[in-house]
Amino acid sequence: MTVSKQVKRREESITLTKAQWLAMGTAIYGPDTDQWKFRCPICGNVAAIGDYRQFKDKGATPDSAATECLGRYKGGRSAFYEREGQPCDYASWGLFRIGDVFIDHGKERPQVVFDFADEVPEDQTPVREGT
Repeated sequence: MTVSKQVKRREESITLTKAQWLAMGTAIYGPDTDQWKFRCPICGNVAAIGDYRQFKDKGATPDSAATECLGRYKGGRSAFYEREGQPCDYASWGLFRIGDVFIDHGKERPQVVFDFADEVPEDQTPVREGT
């Protein structure tokens, strides 16, 4: 398996509560969640929550943006084979749980989500597990 290109990743993974994660999104993009953007950890494609609304008939929901690359709905290429073009068909809930951001819902395993496409403002620092 090869990943088609090097995608910018965090230096270390973070685990957040859902409230912390929502606060980060609001700090970056504001309260209109349709404007929140996520970067696929495999192909690097950036998509906003609002981009998924047109694929409702294919099963997309607003939650899809943080866990599924837009290519799942646009007929994207396979996530694990090197090919030109974007987006891919990766989903963070599948067999390979690749990502640097985890949401702790109090369940056995935290949920893997795509990272936000933009940086958190300097005055907003995420609370890391154990701090």
